[in-house]
Amino acid sequence: MKWASKAVNGLLGQFDLRLSRASSFNKLLSELGRQHEQLEEYKRQHELNLSQVRWRADEPDAGLTWGVPMSGDAFVRVLWEHFTFEDSTIVEIGPGYGRILDALLKRSTPFRRYIGLEISAARVARLRDQFRDPRIEFRQADVLGSVDLNAIADLTFSSAVFEHLYPDFGWALETVSRFTRPGGVAVIDFMRDDNDIEKSAAWFEKETYMRTYSTHELKTLFGTSGFTIMHSEKIAFGLDILNREIIRTIVVAKKASVGTPIEVPEKSTQLNVKLFDAFVHRALPACDPHTVEPPPGDAISQ
Repeated sequence: MKWASKAVNGLLGQFDLRLSRASSFNKLLSELGRQHEQLEEYKRQHELNLSQVRWRADEPDAGLTWGVPMSGDAFVRVLWEHFTFEDSTIVEIGPGYGRILDALLKRSTPFRRYIGLEISAARVARLRDQFRDPRIEFRQADVLGSVDLNAIADLTFSSAVFEHLYPDFGWALETVSRFTRPGGVAVIDFMRDDNDIEKSAAWFEKETYMRTYSTHELKTLFGTSGFTIMHSEKIAFGLDILNREIIRTIVVAKKASVGTPIEVPEKSTQLNVKLFDAFVHRALPACDPHTVEPPPGDAISQ
């Protein structure tokens, strides 16, 4: 049986393991499981870091919004329809080059305080130079990490950001929930595929991570963080660099008041990590790098 032991030990050598008469099969399985978990954690951390490379950098303004500068007017229209700004503290996740804030200021929006949380240090510096209103401040922050807002938000909003949060936006919304007052509002827009508005898909295009959500996933992720979706609608932002209309879904959600039970759908939509890893590392279909649509067919994760 020496040849068998040599063969097994040769196979296990890559895991820095060795089989001996004293070792038990259960201990071997346990160690293999531990090694597998470490590998999976390394892969997840690598993919998280990859998903943030582009957004931490200093990309030109137009690159943040489909190749052309976009107006924030359509987004701000929804904010005005569903939120009363008087004497409010408002927070924006990923202000980019300030298109939403600029639209708010042009409408003389009567907020008391604005806090912009931006992951790129270079964009924070430019935003601080661009907007000198004493009510406005910008901070470099990663909403997937620890955020000490040192304030209570009445409204938090974000545009063209949450589809890039890996592996989903659940952790970011938990962060938002922690600094939002009971009864506060969150307004966020998401990618939309008009051919299949229930499509659930996730993929990388080079270092850019993107994900579309079904309505059930949106309801569950918001509900898990203490928010109830009050309203959603189709919203148009304008033409991209290839003259295609940018159509998205905008969601208005309200944080539960103290003592209000939170309704969460029975079926969990939290990602199965093993299935997600297999999904992300599959062979990607060929796609147009300038498209605003998700890859078809086998890119659907559910």
